[in-house]
Amino acid sequence: TLFRSPRAFYRGYLASLSMYGPYTAMKFLFFEYNKRGAAMLTGNDAGKLSFTILGCSGALAGGISGIITCPMDVVRTRLMVQDSHYSIHRYSGILQALQQIVRLEGYSALFKGVQVRFTQSALGTALTLATYDYFKQIYA
Repeated sequence: TLFRSPRAFYRGYLASLSMYGPYTAMKFLFFEYNKRGAAMLTGNDAGKLSFTILGCSGALAGGISGIITCPMDVVRTRLMVQDSHYSIHRYSGILQALQQIVRLEGYSALFKGVQVRFTQSALGTALTLATYDYFKQIYA
């Protein structure tokens, strides 16, 4: 069944927080850093950048943040699916999962799916942050 118990329902929640918290913080940090760099390169004020430049700044910020947090995303996913027929491993927590993945599959296993994560993070961040910042420039 999909819902076995309240504990099973929240399996992977701490790993999700451990991944999404730093991902979100880095995404905004890198976006602001990229905007400042783009402003210096174009000679514009950081508050007056085009939608295209904002999109590129967001894509780079999201992509880099996605790559950095990919190991925690792998751990989160493994913890969440470990009771299904998709998983052959059992994990007791985040640290044990990290250790077991590295020991049995090597460090490269922590970056499984990194291309998809990079693409999803880059596109999503480009769209959301560029749109937000662009409208902020117009209506502020």
